Amino acid sequence: MLKKRHYYLTLGIGVLAFFIVFVITYYFVKMTTTPPQQVPQMIMTRNEKSIDAIAYNQPKPEVTIQPNTHITLSLVDQDDTMLDSKELDPLSLLGVNQTTLKQKFAGYQVDTFNEQNVLMKKVLTNANQSLDYVLGIQDDYVCIVEEGPSKQYIKLNIPATQFSTQTYSLLLKEQIKITTVQKDKLLLDSTYIETILQSYQEE
Repeated sequence: MLKKRHYYLTLGIGVLAFFIVFVITYYFVKMTTTPPQQVPQMIMTRNEKSIDAIAYNQPKPEVTIQPNTHITLSLVDQDDTMLDSKELDPLSLLGVNQTTLKQKFAGYQVDTFNEQNVLMKKVLTNANQSLDYVLGIQDDYVCIVEEGPSKQYIKLNIPATQFSTQTYSLLLKEQIKITTVQKDKLLLDSTYIETILQSYQEE
C-alpha cells in the first residue's frame, strides 16, 4: 500500500513538474518568436512625410538677372512694328528681380524674364513718336533736350567740362541726337553717355 502511494505521489510530482516546464517553455518560445513592433517604421514614415512636405513647401529661389543674361530694350509702334532696339549690359542690372526692373524702367512692359533672356518693350503712341531727343548743356552740365512743341531740359549729373573741346562744342550746339531707348538708359546710368558718344563718333 505504501509503495502504491509512493508511486502515485511520484507520478503526480512528475506530471506537475512536466506541466510547469511545459508552461515555462511555451511562454519562453512565444516571447522569443514575437514579431518586432511596427512603431519605429510608423515613426520613420511620418518623418519621411514631414521631410517631403517641407521640401514641397520650400519656396523656389527668386529669378534675378545674371552676368550672362541677354537683356533687350525695344521700342514698337501701335502696330507692334519695331522702331528701335538696344542691348543692355547685364552687369549694370546684376541681381535685379522682375519687380525692381519694372520700377527702374517705368513705361516698359516686361515680355520675358528669366535667367537667360529679358525682353522689355515700350509702345510709342503718335504723340511720343513726334518727340526728338538730343544732348545739350545747361549750367555746365550735360542735359537731355526734349524737342517738342516746347523744349524741355532734363539735367544729368555729368559735368560738361570733362569732355573734349570737340564734344563740348557738339553738346553746346545740341547736335548729338539720341533715341528714346538711349534716353531711358542714360537716365538710369549716367556712364552710358560714353557709349552714346563712342557710337556717335563711329558714325
